[in-house]
Amino acid sequence: MKTNYFFLIVSLFFVMQVSGAPTTGLQFTGASASYINAGQNSAFSPAQFTVEAWVYYQSTSGGYVISNEGWDGTNGAQGFSIRTSGSKIELVLGSNGSWPSLQSSTDIPLNTWFHLAATYSGTEMKLYVNGVENASTSAITPMVTSNQNLSIGEGSMWKDRRFTGKMGDMRFWNVVRTQSEIAAAMSSSLVGTETGLVANWKMNEGTGSQVADVKNSFNLTKPDEVLWFVPSAEEEIVVQAPTKGLIFDGSKANSYVDFGQQATIASPSEFTVEALVNYSVLSGGYILSSEGHTAEAGAQGFSLRLNGDKIDFTVGANSTWPGISAPASPALDTWIHVAATYSSTAMKLYVNGLEVASLSNPAAISASTQNLIMGEGSMWKSRGLRGKLGYVRMWNVAKSKSEIRAGINTYVTGSEANLLAAWNNDVKDNTVLPEIKNTYAGAIGSDVEWFGFLTSTESFIDNSMVYEYVLNNGKIKVMNKSNTAINLSAYSITGQTVFSKSLAPVETVEQDIQGFGNCLILKIVSVDGQVYTRKVFSK
Repeated sequence: MKTNYFFLIVSLFFVMQVSGAPTTGLQFTGASASYINAGQNSAFSPAQFTVEAWVYYQSTSGGYVISNEGWDGTNGAQGFSIRTSGSKIELVLGSNGSWPSLQSSTDIPLNTWFHLAATYSGTEMKLYVNGVENASTSAITPMVTSNQNLSIGEGSMWKDRRFTGKMGDMRFWNVVRTQSEIAAAMSSSLVGTETGLVANWKMNEGTGSQVADVKNSFNLTKPDEVLWFVPSAEEEIVVQAPTKGLIFDGSKANSYVDFGQQATIASPSEFTVEALVNYSVLSGGYILSSEGHTAEAGAQGFSLRLNGDKIDFTVGANSTWPGISAPASPALDTWIHVAATYSSTAMKLYVNGLEVASLSNPAAISASTQNLIMGEGSMWKSRGLRGKLGYVRMWNVAKSKSEIRAGINTYVTGSEANLLAAWNNDVKDNTVLPEIKNTYAGAIGSDVEWFGFLTSTESFIDNSMVYEYVLNNGKIKVMNKSNTAINLSAYSITGQTVFSKSLAPVETVEQDIQGFGNCLILKIVSVDGQVYTRKVFSK
């Protein structure tokens, strides 16, 4: 059997859907005092241990879950830490003259609950994700007892490495828990009499400043900067991915849309701006901007963008820049809805229909003299979006949360009340971006591309196999041009079956493929069992 692979195998972090994720716990904001000092105790430096917690990362920056690692001139490296290292989870031990470490084999999923466990036996280190072993390594030198305080959500000796996200049900053991023990108990509640349990902070109080240990041995006090999160009746809106839109590459000079100077929409006294965005890189990330600065007028206009790796909404108000940012980083390669509202009484920022930041009584926005730009900064360049945009639109009112939520998965027609401008990005033109009201068309840069418009034809000859596919307007048509029957299957990049059919000689199959992403994998099996695969891209 011959197999030709024309596609790249992509490694994805996959987290099983598991029950038991906490509905109440602690929210660590990343602020300077947003961590818990559990004090110094030899019980936190046993010769062997297991640490478990439910975690929900909103950023991989810093990312210390728990730590008492440190160093001094007498004992050298000491203690342990569970933290991030780039996009991985890392378990680190202090062993006098060395720092044995173990990294997860897969990336950390953002904005997703998962159960994390780390074990150290004295000779071996292991990491578990959702009760499944993820990585292991030997530890030749033993961990040195720490003289540092145990910190939850921050480094112990070295600071400014704080965790941003949520935690629940943290457990500390002086025994090595097996995989079966971890998996069996991770979704259940402990009573405090379990063998080897040092402390269990359920983090389920929901109010006050006390974080109780179920054994009543190491009760903790949280600072005000560590918040409680409690169940909410309001859920994120599930965003329907657009089938057509624009692709921006901020690393290229002309990857933006320029609308020129548009006084009506560049700095209105009250407005809402919203967009469907899919980030491939968390850098630059301008969605829409008219911000700028002059010596005479000072700061002016507005921007909806990334600031670092967080979504940010800022207005220019002469001598100040009132702004708000989301507390969490958006997930990569994921469609989200972002909305920002501005009025004299408040600025608000929403992600997927949930309010994530606000500012009361912002200063008045100054009239912008800059061009309105999509996908790049207006005055300051080289900050372009790297990713995709579905619709982008503006309103001349500060829309309410309920209005924003109701319209997330709806495309406007142009007749809606208070609509200033809307770019649905569903009519392909390589030079001009139309606006739904035919008022604010934009000039498309030469480095902007489109997705969802399939317009190519290719034929292939693989030994005795002859077939042709045609991509056009969201459909794929495949013809068996050989003189023998073939079995044809098509899959999305996530493995979802698009169609499967047996084709007789010269027979053709046509299938609507909208909603299956911009990549298909065709699998052709001949009557003699030979298998051919081809990866088909659209933009």
